[in-house]
Amino acid sequence: MKFCPNCGQSLPDDAGFCGNCGAALPDEPAQSAELSVPPAPAVPAAVAYCPSCGGQVEAGAEFCPNCGAAMPKGGGKGPKAPMSKNAKVGILAAVCAAAVIALAVFLLPKLFSSPAVDFVRIQAEFLAVRALDPIQAALESGTASAPKSFSSDITVSASVDNSQIDEYLEDSSIQLRLDAKKDTVLADGSLNLMGSTVLSGAATYEKGVLGFALPQVDNNYYTLDLAKFIEEQTGEKVDLGTAALPELSVGEWFTLAKDYGGLLSKAVTKDNLTLERGREVRFDQLKGSFKGNVYTFKPKAEDIENMLLKLADKIEEDATLRKLIADSGLSLTGGSLALSRSYGYGYGYDAMDADNIDEMLRDLADEIRDNAEDIADEIKSAKFTWTLATEGRQVRRIEIKAGGMVILGYECSGTESKGIEEVFYTESGYGNVITVEHEYTRKGGDVDGKIEINHGDLRYGKASYERSGKEFDGKLEFGDGYSTYLTASLRGDAKSSRGEFSFTDGYSTTFTGKFSSEGKQVEGEISISDGYETFTYELDVDTGKQSPLGLFYGTYELNVPDTSVSIELEVKEGKSGSTDHIITIRGDEYELSDGMFSRLDITVNATQKSTVKKPSGKKVDITDYDMEELEELFMDIGDQLEDDLNDIMYELYFTYGF
Repeated sequence: MKFCPNCGQSLPDDAGFCGNCGAALPDEPAQSAELSVPPAPAVPAAVAYCPSCGGQVEAGAEFCPNCGAAMPKGGGKGPKAPMSKNAKVGILAAVCAAAVIALAVFLLPKLFSSPAVDFVRIQAEFLAVRALDPIQAALESGTASAPKSFSSDITVSASVDNSQIDEYLEDSSIQLRLDAKKDTVLADGSLNLMGSTVLSGAATYEKGVLGFALPQVDNNYYTLDLAKFIEEQTGEKVDLGTAALPELSVGEWFTLAKDYGGLLSKAVTKDNLTLERGREVRFDQLKGSFKGNVYTFKPKAEDIENMLLKLADKIEEDATLRKLIADSGLSLTGGSLALSRSYGYGYGYDAMDADNIDEMLRDLADEIRDNAEDIADEIKSAKFTWTLATEGRQVRRIEIKAGGMVILGYECSGTESKGIEEVFYTESGYGNVITVEHEYTRKGGDVDGKIEINHGDLRYGKASYERSGKEFDGKLEFGDGYSTYLTASLRGDAKSSRGEFSFTDGYSTTFTGKFSSEGKQVEGEISISDGYETFTYELDVDTGKQSPLGLFYGTYELNVPDTSVSIELEVKEGKSGSTDHIITIRGDEYELSDGMFSRLDITVNATQKSTVKKPSGKKVDITDYDMEELEELFMDIGDQLEDDLNDIMYELYFTYGF
């Protein structure tokens, strides 16, 4: 820091002029002991900037210390510092970036879109919303509660209204214990008479190894490696180590289906698709017209052939498809997903000889490749045409034609709030058109609609539905255009409902039924008649509670016509958290049992979890037995079982009297 020699103001070392008095400063400031204590400087204020050179100046200064220019009056506040060169470049870059982003937002969809892409995408979205997604949701809802395993001890016992017979039945039962998981099954069973086990056996399966034990015959636990045994007997290798109970993965299958449906886009190109914008289109099935965009797809033979070849490649390489087939239990020898050589007229068992999934899918891919050219030529000769018409983002018309006939068509007009009319249609030959007409109005959560199915001038069926708030009402009729075979109705709200139905085969057999529900409690009655006899079936169940065997708690009753016999099933709580399924058969004692009893109660008790264990006998591996050794083993076992069964029958007949 230095000081002004004229007024004593403190100044920066590089100042050329005094900011207080404007005096020019010497290049080398005077160094004087007398000036070692300078006059008291003014207290600096906020920083300002010189309007001439842009340099920094203390607020209140009358002159710029950099160039000597007079500072503007008014407290020495000058304009803000001018932008530096770097700042100007940065702002210009930011403006350019914003412009690029704005252009991208508006132009990228058009740059990366095309009529061919839109043709596939619009219909894929339409199909997903109107069909695939609702069907997938329904199937997933239905399979979500399906058990992935089963484990229960099941005990069957009986009693009658004859004390002499009941004495022998009291401690007699049949027991089955079963624990079945994805790739493991343990099971055993026993026959008990008057407290004694007279016959028992066990069976196991674990990752390709089968086992069994018969304690009444011997103390052995026999095991057999199925894959090794099959290879030794037939020379064919099979992999049973991953064999498991089938599983249905609805979501994965539908995702795969949509993925394969996307292969259609491989056949749609700018050369075989035309787009007409703003065209006036008249409906064929509905009334009126609209102005919109019309896409017309007319594939060439080579386009179809290339698509089929890509389909074959995908099938051959698709790991997801292999996994789903394996999980679904479809990879059994002799069962194949290969196309029939007759293409739709039977399953073509000659193509179902694959030993494993890879071979099956390779066969399928090869068959597609072998027939791709012929299929493509057939499609070309049929003058295949696929038309899509849209109004804005709304699909208004789809029509697929081949051989001069409409294979599938769809038309839609209106809006949901004012009313939608849509129709699906196809030509069945001789100029007849089969149509499914649907009209509905939706406002918020309320909807009102009707459906009609017609074949030419004949009405096959009709339905109506209405939902207002929590209330709903629906009706259905279906027939052949001349007679009505099925009628049904359903109405109710979120808490209760009631419905009825009637079905006839057009001759003498009829099914009629009605039901009502209140919360989870359901009551119903069904009658079946052949014109001579009528069976009636009644139920009163709690759908909120199921037994280990999958039955709802409650009562089920069947009345047999022209007899006094009735059969009732009651499902209720048993001991220790188990469930009793009590089957009661009543009737005249002579009709029911030749005079022995007039009532029979059969109790099937099922636990929530099985206590079954692997057999504890001596393990004997019979995988390497030859056919003679196996025959001898099973002959010995069969003879012993026959003797045991004869003893049981003798005891039942001569000791128990039946």
